[in-house]
Amino acid sequence: MPHIRFHHEVRGAEWDGAARRWRIDTSRGTLTAQALVVATGPFSEPNIPAVAGLERFEGPAFHSSRWDHAIDLRGRRVAVIGTGASSIQFVPEIQREVAALHLFQRTPPWIMPRPDAPIPEWRRSRT
Repeated sequence: MPHIRFHHEVRGAEWDGAARRWRIDTSRGTLTAQALVVATGPFSEPNIPAVAGLERFEGPAFHSSRWDHAIDLRGRRVAVIGTGASSIQFVPEIQREVAALHLFQRTPPWIMPRPDAPIPEWRRSRT
């Protein structure tokens, strides 16, 4: 965690061959690093599907990449469009709190049960 920079807009990055370091220009100043990990992901810009009537929908609506944390989902009827990597992460979490959950998908992904049990010490120490 000490090497992660949140809320920094990266304005540019340049490899300095002589220093063997990256020079990274950010909104909070210049940083240098031996390694630069670009982790925006290929889908960092939301793709909102063309859903007929969406403009008339009176409830809150948002893309998972722009999650609206001001919306309390507890006890609400929720519809999720899509079963990509993001929804596979958040749907199991919100389903515990919502009154009803409707999941719309075009092509179902392969889903396996998650082994969410604590890992015993003897297993963690195995090589």
